Amino acid sequence: MDQTYLSARQQRLSAQVFSIASITAVLAPPLIMLWIAASIFVYAAIAHHPNPRVVEYLRPAGYRFYGLAGSLVVVLNYTEIMKHWFGGALHMWLAVWLVSLLVIVPMGLRDIVRAAREPWADLTSRGGVRQAMVEIRATTPDAGFSVESRPNCSLSWLGTVYLFAIIALYALVIAMGFALIGAWPVTRA
Repeated sequence: MDQTYLSARQQRLSAQVFSIASITAVLAPPLIMLWIAASIFVYAAIAHHPNPRVVEYLRPAGYRFYGLAGSLVVVLNYTEIMKHWFGGALHMWLAVWLVSLLVIVPMGLRDIVRAAREPWADLTSRGGVRQAMVEIRATTPDAGFSVESRPNCSLSWLGTVYLFAIIALYALVIAMGFALIGAWPVTRA
């Protein structure tokens, strides 16, 4: 069986990457739409990581970002009403950006720092993440643990990535069709 070596540095980066990209997207608002699409692939790739600690950092970061993305849909649908509440479109978008910063940045930075401080151990995965059975062993003798994990996944990791890619492509084609005919959910006055 093939063995995959995962260094402590690779695991730490995997735990931090979703938060880092979410913070970057919120700090530069034009990147939010790109990150919404790319985040699906990043989330799918990390969700089946052999180290469950990595997934524990991914899930809250995903909940925060996707919650924010869902709230942006509401704001886009009620832009005409909301801009009167805030005294204009610029003030409304500044308020939305400020709330986005408050939701994503502090908790994301906390997760990045926590992951950096966590004592990650180098792991050797027998069978890699492509197999149905994964055995993880710490390479340091003082770690004192061995985990055997059997995910109940009908798809392999690559199959999951392909599935998400097909769904994302399908949604992109539909969205582009609506965009080309001018069917925008938000209109300008």
